[in-house]
Order: sequence, then C-alpha cells, then structure tokens
Amino acid sequence: MSDDEERVCINDAVPGSEIVKLILSRLRVEDSGEQGLILHWQDIVGKTLAEHVRIYERKYDTLVLIADHPAWNQKFEFSKKRILKRINADYPKLLVKSIQIITK
Repeated sequence: MSDDEERVCINDAVPGSEIVKLILSRLRVEDSGEQGLILHWQDIVGKTLAEHVRIYERKYDTLVLIADHPAWNQKFEFSKKRILKRINADYPKLLVKSIQIITK
C-alpha cells in the first residue's frame, strides 16, 4: 500500500457499502455498470424502499426486482417511472427499458 492510498483503521466504524466501494476502487472496477447500480441502489430508491426491494437480476433490457411483501411491491410501483428514469440517467450503458417486480 502506498502512502497516498486511503487507510481504514480497524477501530473506525465503516459501513459495509464504503468497504465495498474501497475494494472496487482498488481493483479498478468500473462503477458505471451493474456493480454501480447494485452499489448505489439505496441512493436511487431511498433507504426505506431499498430495505424491502432488492435487485434480483437483469434479463436483457428488464431489471427484475424482489419485494419482501406485496405492500412494498405496491409502494415501489408508485415510484417506478421516476426510478427507471434515474437508472437510465445514472447508468445509460445498462439500457434498462422496463422494471419487473415480484414478491418473495
């Protein structure tokens, strides 16, 4: 590790997402594809929704999500257009045209 790299002390409380970001940056993994979408899911949909609706897979141009309860599926539907627009603005290379949400 060189002196100009960010160091994390074991006594520091670091969120898991920050650790993943640090690892990805050190591995020089591009943040503009599916990894970036997964990593920034909470920023895109909001903390509460992200706790109940997760990315399951991408089938061609469709993003498939899983909600942990039908009520969260319904709540997501209200924000679906806005979220799809945000995904395509932040991750244009993914070419997501639709979102399908299923309940676990």
